[in-house]
Amino acid sequence: MSAVRGALVRFAWVLLAVAGTGLAQDTTVEWKATLSDLERRLAALPAQGAAVEAWRSDAEALRSSIAAGTSSFGGDMNLPGALPAQPSHAELEQQLRALSAAVEQLIRRNPSSPFNLGTVQVTVSATAPATSPVTASIDQTEIRNLDLVNAAKALDYLPGVSIQHLSPNRNEAGIMVRGFSTRGQVPLYVDGIPISVPYDGYVDFNRFLTSDIAELQVAKGYSSPLLGPNALGGTINLVTQEPVKKIDVDALIGTGSGDRLLSALRLGSRWRRFFFQGSLDWLQVDYVPLSGDFRVLQYQNLPDIVMKDRLNNSWSRDERFTGRVGWTPRGQDEYVFSYINLKGQKGVPLYQGANAAAAYRFFWEWPYWDMANYYFHSNTQMGESSAIKFRAFYTQFRNDIDMYSNDTYALMNTRSAEHSMYNEHNDGFSTEFTTRAVSRNVISASFFLKDDTHSERGIFPAITPFPLVEPNLRDRDVQTTIGLQDVVRVTPRFSVTGGFSADHFDGLQGQQYNAAMTALLPFTCLASPQNNSYSGCTAHVWNFNPQAAVSYRVGESGNLFVTFADRGRFPMLKDIYSAGLGAGLPNPNLRPEHSRSWNVGYSQLVGARTLLQLTLYR
Repeated sequence: MSAVRGALVRFAWVLLAVAGTGLAQDTTVEWKATLSDLERRLAALPAQGAAVEAWRSDAEALRSSIAAGTSSFGGDMNLPGALPAQPSHAELEQQLRALSAAVEQLIRRNPSSPFNLGTVQVTVSATAPATSPVTASIDQTEIRNLDLVNAAKALDYLPGVSIQHLSPNRNEAGIMVRGFSTRGQVPLYVDGIPISVPYDGYVDFNRFLTSDIAELQVAKGYSSPLLGPNALGGTINLVTQEPVKKIDVDALIGTGSGDRLLSALRLGSRWRRFFFQGSLDWLQVDYVPLSGDFRVLQYQNLPDIVMKDRLNNSWSRDERFTGRVGWTPRGQDEYVFSYINLKGQKGVPLYQGANAAAAYRFFWEWPYWDMANYYFHSNTQMGESSAIKFRAFYTQFRNDIDMYSNDTYALMNTRSAEHSMYNEHNDGFSTEFTTRAVSRNVISASFFLKDDTHSERGIFPAITPFPLVEPNLRDRDVQTTIGLQDVVRVTPRFSVTGGFSADHFDGLQGQQYNAAMTALLPFTCLASPQNNSYSGCTAHVWNFNPQAAVSYRVGESGNLFVTFADRGRFPMLKDIYSAGLGAGLPNPNLRPEHSRSWNVGYSQLVGARTLLQLTLYR
């Protein structure tokens, strides 16, 4: 490995562009923005005159742009012909439909196109703008240009989004969205599938590599009521790529500071009625380098570590394996099974500040932080105006913290030394029905169910009977959501969106250790001080989430919008049952928390490539 790395260090990032050149996201965004603008203008277009000629000219410019884009994919697109000099309203409508179909077809053929069933749209108008007023996103082109190797680094580039370093002795990266944390307040989705660590919500975004991410979407404050519970401050959705050609190959290999080695390979194939894809990734970082001006000290209480100009114990290893197979029998119908397996390892850096006599308590490493995710998506058209989507999933999280006694990272001879092992999983499903059968309305309804199970135990080598092995502790709950949304186009310029969801938390089991850590006990609570059942003193609560949005088109390319959301979230299992290593008390009576958020903003398209947007929120 050292010889390989030595050769790679002599090069910058090397990208093997085996796949064809893809369309930049800004091009497709421009096309969608133009289509949206043409649709809005068409509704109020007179029978003839300058406005019709302007519409015809813009449609022809879009047709020419799409035609130029087809050259990357063989030029076999079904493009409409040019409009006649004096088109009828029906001909204008037909041209708009044909152009829209061509854009969707071309996006599907784009090598960096997203997994279509995994995208989540939050709109405030029946003709959704290309850039939602409450979402931000970054695509694969930007991710590669900026060398953003994991989801934490990529999300940090979005406005209003930042990395949250959850705890110094865990070396984990959470995400903050306008001050709300991904630890229970901003749920994470992968292709619309919830990814939530059941017990404490500590999803480490450093472990999610980005080589096959087509787009990262962040909804801030106002998010879809159809997804599920706990969207107190918004949602994050990682949309993965899917194959678009008969032979679809993408590979990269590179190196960087800290003896970093990154490699990735994605192989896929798409045929008329089916597709399949597989990928593998490897990221190895031996250390995080520090500034050349950093003052290197040797610490009295770390005799076995020689400090250098690098962050000590900052190594990490990540592997990822994915697979996907899909069946597309007709039209927009699609049935897809996907698999993701993440395997991570990491060290936890120690204090390296100015106090050379600092005391140290934690010498931690994570021998594994693993996630296995199996999920199924389907989309079935029901007539010309309705569709039903179905999602089912099973996700397992396994991790272990080795808590050593000193800086040798070998001894466990103190009472605090432990192998702490978690084995958790959640499984469930959701279904979503959407119809456009009612004029000027897009009506959607959804049902969501998720079953969370947390299991843990610890091994203490220095506690009698040497070692002390805790019994397996198990907590469990079920969360359900019913969601409704109606997008109404009141006039060609004015749109209203109303949404509502009702969430239910059903606690099924809660356990705690006795003082000797040798047996399991039930919890007691105010309602049942003598409780002797693991299913007693568990929460059974409802949470209701109304939301609304309005938007008004100003001129030809401006958009004024206002959104309101009253969203809540249930406490994590750790919030309810943990005593915080003796620093607190379990609280089985803990209720949901709520947040009311407002967004008031204006966006303006300037020219063809610049969008200005101002948003005020509270």
